[in-house]
Formats: sequence, structure tokens, C-alpha cells
Amino acid sequence: MPQTFHPIAFALLATTVLNGCGGGGDEVGALSLTFTPPTIGLAVSGSPRLTILSNTGALPIEQLTLTAEGLPAGTTLLHSCPDRLEPRASCELVLQPGDQPSAAPGDTAARPATVRVSSAGAPLAALPVSVITHGSVHQGGYVFAIDDSTPIGGSIGGKVAGLTDLPGQHNWSPALGVVGVGGLDVAGPNSCDGATDGACNTARIVALHGSGTYAAALCTDSTEGGHSDWYLPTLCELGYNLNTTAPGNFCGTQQQPRLANNIRSNLIDLQPPVGNFDANLRWSSNERAGDPDVWALASSTVLQDPFAGGHKVIAERLVRCVRPLTP
Repeated sequence: MPQTFHPIAFALLATTVLNGCGGGGDEVGALSLTFTPPTIGLAVSGSPRLTILSNTGALPIEQLTLTAEGLPAGTTLLHSCPDRLEPRASCELVLQPGDQPSAAPGDTAARPATVRVSSAGAPLAALPVSVITHGSVHQGGYVFAIDDSTPIGGSIGGKVAGLTDLPGQHNWSPALGVVGVGGLDVAGPNSCDGATDGACNTARIVALHGSGTYAAALCTDSTEGGHSDWYLPTLCELGYNLNTTAPGNFCGTQQQPRLANNIRSNLIDLQPPVGNFDANLRWSSNERAGDPDVWALASSTVLQDPFAGGHKVIAERLVRCVRPLTP
């Protein structure tokens, strides 16, 4: 079914179409332009995205021009911007993603494309644009989950895994809990779904144990990539179980994972793999159902039988944090 553009954007749409080839507003004297939102992230072959260009200065913008630099092949820009943009006036830009990402999966030096706005040749504003696929490096990590259902006037949602494991190996918690906190697939306090909601699990773990140098707290305290909303992922965010004969196949199989958007499916299974994962165990935010006060669960993202338990305050494992994309 063909994609349709935002009706307001189409009503205003000019005939300009820029095929491409990487923010926010800037000022030259009394001239000022701003983009809302100031950056755009799109999914490969996904929905079009809308941004608003506004003249926030006191003077009209004369000889307004827009140029696209670095957009991947197949991605197009359409806009409703006139040659003269009056003060407090706005125009719309619609970006339609093609089937090519801005950069190859795993490219840690990836730079966004750029839509530049000029007046009589003088640059006034730039809009960073990223066309994203699984494995793209975006907002501080490797994209393993994509949510293209977010509102058109903003970027896609999803999740990223940190570019590296945290330094060293760490305990799951600083002390044994009176009751389990991370849960499994049973909804717990604060309505967490322990199997899928690592952010909720992490908040409960840290609320019980406080600050420290254990797995969940280290993720909560992380500022990797300039972001502060990292958390300890669940087993099912980490992956699925390749050993389909194992009892309690908690996170499903490669063909039917419990979460389609998981690290193993969308980073490790890429060719070539993305994320620099090895066979070492990494903590999840889940506990072992039979004895949640003492044992937590870890996963190897590459071994045939990946899930294993570990004593919360004795066993030390690697930690790879996860965060949500900001639309």
C-alpha cells in the first residue's frame, strides 16, 4: 500500500523535490529560523516524517533556498517553503525515506545528512536527518528496536544497546533482597512486565537497593553518549533461546522470539554481526523464578544455550545497558 503524506503538508506542498545525497536554528543579524523538531530520524522504507521551519526573527527571510546534503539514495524531501518567509510564518518539510540507511549498520563514525536553509546564499539553519535501520548507530548506541508508529511530527522510536559493555564485571545487586524485584513474566509491583520491560525492572531494583556499583545502578548512572536514561535489559530484550528443547523456553526461538525487537535478532544475527558481543554472560534485569531472592539470570548473546543463573552478590557478569530512542 503506497505511503501517504500528512494532509496539511500536501495542501501546502510546493513543487520542489530534492533528492539526496548531514541542527536547529541559527541567526544572522535579525534573521532567525528554527526547525521543530530540530532533528529527524526515519526508518528505512518507513513512514514519511514532518518538520516545521519557522521564521522566529523580526524581519522577512528573502530568497529562501533549501538544499539537501548526504541524504541516502531514494530518500526525498518535499517542502512548502516560499521564496520569502514573513516573520512568525512557517512552512512544512516532509521527508520520505527510501530503502537505504544513512550509514552502514555498525558504522560508529556515521554522520547524519543535512537539510540546509539559506537566505541569498547566507546559511541560516540546518536540520540533521538520519535514515535508520537495525544496527545503525544513533543516539548513543546500536539500534536494535524500531518503532515507526510515533507521530509524524517527530522521529521514530525504538531502543539502542550501548556501544560497549561497561568496564569490568559486576554483581547483580549489592545485597540479597527480602523479596524478588525484577520478576519474570509475571506482572509485579508498579505493573512491570518483567519479561519485556527492562526500564521498569531497573527502576524497581534501584529503588530497593539504592545507588552502588552493581549492574542496574551502573546503567541508571550511565551517561554514555550524553544520555542519562540507560537501563538493564531483560532476557527477552537481549535475545531468544537457540536451544529449542530447553525447558521453560522463556524468550522464544529464533523463528518466534518473545520480543521481535531484541539484540540477538537484530544485531547479532546481522551479516556481519553488529555490536561487538562475545560469548561472555551479561546480566539481565530478571531473576530466577524458583529462587528470586538469591539468583538472577544472565544471557550469552552468541552461545547455543544462552541463559544461565548467577548468585546476585557473588557472581560477576558483564553489563550492556539499553536506552529508548527519543522521538
